[in-house]
Amino acid sequence: IKNNTLKDRYTIINSIGNIQKNNTYVAHDSDRNIKVVIKILPFHNLNKWKEYDLFIRESETLKNFNHPAIPKYIDFFKLESEGHDTIFCMVQEFVEGMNLEEKIKKGWRIKEKDVILIAKALLLILKYLQSFKPPVIHRDINPRNILINSNNDIFLVDFGAVQAAFLNDHIGTQTIVGTAGYMPMEQIMGRSSEGTDLFALGITIIFLLTHTDPINIPMIDMKIDYNSLINVSDKMSLFIDNLSDPDVSKRFKNAEDALLFLKKPLHAKPLNNTTVEKVRIIKSEENPVFDSEWEQFKYEFIKDISENYSDLYDGST
Repeated sequence: IKNNTLKDRYTIINSIGNIQKNNTYVAHDSDRNIKVVIKILPFHNLNKWKEYDLFIRESETLKNFNHPAIPKYIDFFKLESEGHDTIFCMVQEFVEGMNLEEKIKKGWRIKEKDVILIAKALLLILKYLQSFKPPVIHRDINPRNILINSNNDIFLVDFGAVQAAFLNDHIGTQTIVGTAGYMPMEQIMGRSSEGTDLFALGITIIFLLTHTDPINIPMIDMKIDYNSLINVSDKMSLFIDNLSDPDVSKRFKNAEDALLFLKKPLHAKPLNNTTVEKVRIIKSEENPVFDSEWEQFKYEFIKDISENYSDLYDGST
């Protein structure tokens, strides 16, 4: 390393990410005249060979990607330091932005409709990853690994879980890699699938809406009780409940199915499968309800009918 420059090409500007590890830097690439991100893994700092495996896995995985929301792979090389230690370096495209956790902690608050836009953007990335054979499973989707720029574009980073929480627990010979609170049970048991990333997305959505770390949210029947903290629409509630279900078989099959759910309107249920020329609402005298309850019910029902079955509704109450 000469004059804070690697490979006579990359000049270090500043460090980012995990300050304790101090292994990620922003640098200037003189060959391309652009900013880049360099991840550095000193061989002598390795606590486990698994860290090296993850580092190499991320590099090899990124080589195969060509997606505008995934920072592009640029270079991989190793150097010998003055102390004769081997240093592995991976270079990626730099994204000018902030991760979602930082945004929330700095007071950023967004509405449900904006959370849906973020969810759709992430699902499109996951759909791309899941199109590979076998599917690519990120395994560490959380607000720290999702960046947003000044144009509100969303980016997914840190493949291979290199900078994520590296847990020392083992199940057999399987090392758990992920972030506490965002890992579903099957991941903890050493099995990951498309549904694993969907679960993490669901918990990420809960974080964006509640501004609360998921490990600090109470649970009921193994499910996060986010309803005690926020009120969301019925559709959003169904969406979150599906994504964050502890049982992987009860989640959306993949990102494409989740996207289809978001695109479809939440219609009223069919009226007993009968043909109705005009819909009229008749207040029952046999089973009366309190006026305030009736008015609220009538308002919601009429609104639903008028929006979803306008060709059947004659405007009467």
